[in-house]
Amino acid sequence: MYFTSLSKLLLSLIAALLLISLAGDIAALLLISLAGDIFRKRLNFETFESAKKREIFRKSLNCRKTPSFTVEKHMSPGLKEMNFINYISTTTITCENSRRVGHKTDGGWDVCLDGSFNIKKPCLVYSFGIGSDWSFDNGISRKPFECNCHSFDPSIHQRTRKMSNRLSYYNIGIGGKDFINMRKWHVQTLWSIKNMLGHQHAILDYVKIDVEYSEWESLTYVLTKHPGLLKKSVKQLSLEIHMLDFTPKQLLMYYSVLHGLEHEGFR
Repeated sequence: MYFTSLSKLLLSLIAALLLISLAGDIAALLLISLAGDIFRKRLNFETFESAKKREIFRKSLNCRKTPSFTVEKHMSPGLKEMNFINYISTTTITCENSRRVGHKTDGGWDVCLDGSFNIKKPCLVYSFGIGSDWSFDNGISRKPFECNCHSFDPSIHQRTRKMSNRLSYYNIGIGGKDFINMRKWHVQTLWSIKNMLGHQHAILDYVKIDVEYSEWESLTYVLTKHPGLLKKSVKQLSLEIHMLDFTPKQLLMYYSVLHGLEHEGFR
């Protein structure tokens, strides 16, 4: 089948896939949803304490190799797009025990509870992108998790404040540099935000990013300017990725970011 636009394919495809893979001392978990013109690629990882524990965990999982992705001149636009879909939607490892936190549909996010992946208090969570839906942030900060959740979204125009004992809101967005944009929104990098909150050496149990296309510049910055930061300080990373331009140049940009995450241990 030939597709001239990936959006046409996505309009006809709805899927939810949970993927895990291992690389070095990292286990990575991804959930991909394809619906409409939006990809959701959700990734989680955890550092294992020893090579022995890594090997035991590796043997307990049904692993599949992540497919390669290439863009060549002779490929048709549809083939390039299908090649990219295959790359991001291949299931490698399944999380057997996951829990939906927040709404069952859009607004909710899955948390892996398998073995050492499990999130237990005291735990620390960053949530980027709220809109009008606080269901995940409220859920992760209440029982049974009771994590300290820091929520960020300058688009809702609220003042920075403490929402409850374990939930704080900041009128700040995440991006590829520290600046004030044309909408007068304060934007900072993940590195700057961690330093601002005194979390320079803290482990983030869960980071959620749903920021309408800004995920690419945010991830590009942290992967290039602070390599290893995610690997060292984030246990589970979940993100919604947005793609509207599918030229070969853009596909390669998307791939370079996702491949950078692979280099840090994600699959």
